[in-house]
Amino acid sequence: MTALTVHVVRTDEDLAALAPEWRELLASSSVATPFQTPEMLLAYRGVFRPGPLACIAVREGRHLVAFAPLYVETGANGARLVPLGLGPADYLDILISPDRRGPALDCLSAALRDLGPRWEFDDLAEHAELHHLPAPHGWRDETVPWRICPVLNLADNDPETLSAVPPRRRRKWRMAKHRAAGAGGATVRPVGADDLPSALACLARWSRIRHAETDDPSSFEDPQMLAFLERAATGLARAGDLVAYQLEIAGEPAGLFLGFANARSVHAYACAFDPRFAALSPGTLLVGHAVAEATRAGRTSFHFLRGDEAYKRTWGAADRRTFRRIVAPPEKDAR
Repeated sequence: MTALTVHVVRTDEDLAALAPEWRELLASSSVATPFQTPEMLLAYRGVFRPGPLACIAVREGRHLVAFAPLYVETGANGARLVPLGLGPADYLDILISPDRRGPALDCLSAALRDLGPRWEFDDLAEHAELHHLPAPHGWRDETVPWRICPVLNLADNDPETLSAVPPRRRRKWRMAKHRAAGAGGATVRPVGADDLPSALACLARWSRIRHAETDDPSSFEDPQMLAFLERAATGLARAGDLVAYQLEIAGEPAGLFLGFANARSVHAYACAFDPRFAALSPGTLLVGHAVAEATRAGRTSFHFLRGDEAYKRTWGAADRRTFRRIVAPPEKDAR
């Protein structure tokens, strides 16, 4: 069996060059999410320009068997290794080939130990690989609950009736369709890469209006966040991993659903609407459509992502927690 080798990726050019192998490794994982895709994390790196890269690539011969997309962030409490995507990404993790999982995790642990700073891993899903990364001998290792991320199980869902959704929400979905039909008709159409600039412009405008009316700020008002979202969503659309729909009522743009997907699940990242159509429940129309289409595509879960807003539970989503893991060297060795 070929020995594993480790390489630290420190330049943007080398990171981008990994994308084809990175995608192949992603496809072998049963726990990875769209937030670990090269399209998502290269967009994050390109727009937000966080600290120096410290990504770890583990190879068996020429074959990539593990990849940890990390960078070094330095603040008042010193340096720390954190995952690319911190902030905009709802789930953070590394990628491991299932065939070389144990040895690859050991290699990653040794490489991260040698880099020096403590490790801070936020937003780890229940089955994230980062839970299993061995802590170096003598280092402090603590995992704590972090955020609520409700998930709707679609395994037995009927896409025509939304049978996985509680009856009260199903009635509201049907009533919303009737009201929209009486207001000139509702159409939900897919949003592709070429449609994204205009769709995201609507998202920003609706977010600004909502902020002015409710004093509830949105990250989608931030030009940097919008630039990241356009770049990431465009890449994911071309890779076939974007799930986005625009709602039109009486021929006018009325709402937008933006999600990211893999073969198993849809991750609902944004849903916004024109306040002029609020009485017609555009959010309900869009989420209901997205749940139905996810089921038709054979996906078995619908992630409402972080935040414990009550409306998510009205769709039948059950609370799931993410976790935060901190692994730190002994104080005398901390750098």
